[in-house]
Amino acid sequence: MMTKGEYWIGDLCYVLDNDWDEVCSLLFTKQEGKDSRMNKGEFQLDNGVKFALYGTAWGDGGYLDQDGNVYGVDAGVIGCVKVDDLYKIGEAPASGGHIHTFDKDFDTGYDEGTIYFGDLRIETDPKSDEDEEDDECSSCGNPTYSLACRCDGWDTENENE
Repeated sequence: MMTKGEYWIGDLCYVLDNDWDEVCSLLFTKQEGKDSRMNKGEFQLDNGVKFALYGTAWGDGGYLDQDGNVYGVDAGVIGCVKVDDLYKIGEAPASGGHIHTFDKDFDTGYDEGTIYFGDLRIETDPKSDEDEEDDECSSCGNPTYSLACRCDGWDTENENE
């Protein structure tokens, strides 16, 4: 649970630059004989700064919240950190993210591609029936995006697009 206040939300690599090595050490712990997986959730740096951080479903790019605000991502993550804490460590809010005020303590999490901070929802795995239909041949159902379809129904005029 994060405490109420004013938070910068976005890819934390933009605002925790001086502490990024420590952030990564919290996110990627070495496990004997296993691949390192990204830890998700709420963390605290040695300097006392608390933050929450979650990986996006599709890595880098731009992701929208429910109000249409865009969050630019370069490290494949979106998180939140108190604005006051940024100033305490000599950092400042940056472009690529947005400041959001929480009037009460709030939960953070990740659910099937959606990253949430209290009432704020950022969709990182948008699904659209229209997109899925465009990616497969209407005749045989094979994927067309990889040019795998060669059935009689495949429109060869689209092959070079």
